[in-house]
Amino acid sequence: MEHKEFSLRGIVKQRLLEMLDCVKASAMGKILVVDQQASELLTSVFELNELYLAEVSLLEQVNKPRDPYPQVEAIYLLTPCWESIFYLINDFVKGGDGSINGAAYKGAHVFFTTELNDEYHMKLMASRVSKYFLSINELFLDFYALESHLFSLETPESFFRLYSPKLSNTTRVELQSVAQKLLSLCVTLKERPAIRYFSPESQYNNSSVSRELASLLESELDIYSNRDSLPGSRIKSPLPNESKSTLIIVDRTIDLASPLVHEFTYQAMASDLLQLENGSKYVYEYFNENNEKSTKKVVLDESDKLWVELRHCHFDECVPTLVGKLKELEEKKIQNQGSERDQLNKLNQLKKLVYSLPEYQELKAKCGVHINIASECSEYYKSHKIELLAGLEQDLATGFRSDGKAIQHMLEEVLSILKDDDIHPDDKMRVLILYILSKDGVRAESWEKINDGWSLDEVQGNNDAIQNLATLGARLTRTSGKPGAHIVKRLRGNSSSQSEIIYDLSRFTPTIKRLLEDEVHGDLSNERYPYVRMMNDKTQAAKEQHAKDLRQKLCGNTDWIFRDKSKGMIILFVAGGITYSEIRSAYEVAEYYNRDIFIGSTHIINPTIFLEHLRILNNPPSVTAIEGSASPSLPLLNTDPHLNKPLPDIQIPATTDTPHISHDRSKSYGGSTDESTIRRNFFTSMRT
Repeated sequence: MEHKEFSLRGIVKQRLLEMLDCVKASAMGKILVVDQQASELLTSVFELNELYLAEVSLLEQVNKPRDPYPQVEAIYLLTPCWESIFYLINDFVKGGDGSINGAAYKGAHVFFTTELNDEYHMKLMASRVSKYFLSINELFLDFYALESHLFSLETPESFFRLYSPKLSNTTRVELQSVAQKLLSLCVTLKERPAIRYFSPESQYNNSSVSRELASLLESELDIYSNRDSLPGSRIKSPLPNESKSTLIIVDRTIDLASPLVHEFTYQAMASDLLQLENGSKYVYEYFNENNEKSTKKVVLDESDKLWVELRHCHFDECVPTLVGKLKELEEKKIQNQGSERDQLNKLNQLKKLVYSLPEYQELKAKCGVHINIASECSEYYKSHKIELLAGLEQDLATGFRSDGKAIQHMLEEVLSILKDDDIHPDDKMRVLILYILSKDGVRAESWEKINDGWSLDEVQGNNDAIQNLATLGARLTRTSGKPGAHIVKRLRGNSSSQSEIIYDLSRFTPTIKRLLEDEVHGDLSNERYPYVRMMNDKTQAAKEQHAKDLRQKLCGNTDWIFRDKSKGMIILFVAGGITYSEIRSAYEVAEYYNRDIFIGSTHIINPTIFLEHLRILNNPPSVTAIEGSASPSLPLLNTDPHLNKPLPDIQIPATTDTPHISHDRSKSYGGSTDESTIRRNFFTSMRT
């Protein structure tokens, strides 16, 4: 689903374009100086040619040696950290050969990605080069807009800082950092939402992450609003006093099944089976025009309209769509060959056809990539017994068979999977954990059978992964009695109604989808999802009236096309990682109920990432302390900074030849000669 009328990526891009428009282009164009994080923000929403169209002729990295242009005003886009501020000041103290009085540029329009603290602001204004700072602005863009309605903080380390007992001393600082990033989101959307949070109902889940984060964000919003009212405030994007929008904060403990169940919509399936790098970069091998094997990396994002059309479709619907696209191409090129077109139902034939058409190159290339992805997914599905696994996973995750009967005595089916040497160890772990969750803990005699049937030590860390489930609120052992009432309730909520079921292997519904539907209907439990601060009577009445109107429309089967902005947007944030099945669910609710829904998390996860997180949760990798917990002094201004060497030039390989497919799940998708790397490193002194 494409929300053309209100896109988070579009908003972020517009804010950055307004930044670029602050300076009139000189004869040589505009100079933009960035640091690493700011560069990633920039390239997350801009194509290279779009920056050129915005008259940016020089894109420089702030900590690298550069030629001075003392007659030109430069634009700086920086993270508000001490290192970037030091390099900024140094540009006007020791600008290098050709500078005037040490200044590399005539002046600087400085934009920080988020709020600049008062100490750093004072250092800038008190420096002897402050006269060169023509303006200082705070953009509040401390997040990444990955899709039109999807955002990420890109902080996978947050999972360990929030949930690992070994890093409990960093939890408060991490929550504060996440709250400040969510403040950036609210400022960007120009919303002062009512905040709700997930309050676990299980006695085994004592997570306070959602509650504490919600409280900290409410405080950040209050501080921001209060600063806006002070004389001399630097805030240029005030928030409304009242808003009909709602921001719901949950954490990963709300649903441990979604990161484990095989999902068969296109985006989620590709991320799971093919292990897409960062969830959006697809790597494949092909033979070039010299018949030499080469590697190509393709970025799957919203610039690819075919990807947008397919990403939330069930896999069985994707192949016919691709067939249709290719038939259109073929009919424009090949006449009177109906008998050949009748044979386009096989993916291998489609692959040969797409590489035989000489025109419509862009669509041809896109179709070729997606046919290759579909071929890999199809082959992996068949060779790894995914259909056998998926049926059992659906039964365990929903508590019901495909015929609607409640599951009973599932251990033998689970053991048959665990004993099968042809099934990948990670897939065995997924089934085992789903079994534990479905039973609300496993009895001792069942554990003995499990241990006799499969050695968890087959993969290092599996035992730790099972034990660490308890840290996330799961019950591992049960002496007697039935599963807790919350488990029965959760399983019923995870099961789609018979009217919703189209595919037997897609019966499971993420908890987040039910949560969003309840919020839209006005039925979300105030006990399980309390407000940090209760809404005033006027806002509450408006929400209740909207819920009433919605039920009347649905009962009357009223067709409605345009999204009503007066109802307020819904923002859902998951602390600790979000899955593509949950993302897809949010898009579905938004489309069905005609609402603007934004969903985001600290990072995007797939089953492989989630299992790895579980394995090392109690022995996490060392992570750098969050900047901001202390305020280090700037280096002396007459100290030469340590400057790294510029990155080498990188060339884009040709991409028009038939790909060679690799199915090695453990394959490392490394390499640097690809478009995404070029985009990421674009700031390395590209000159016209």
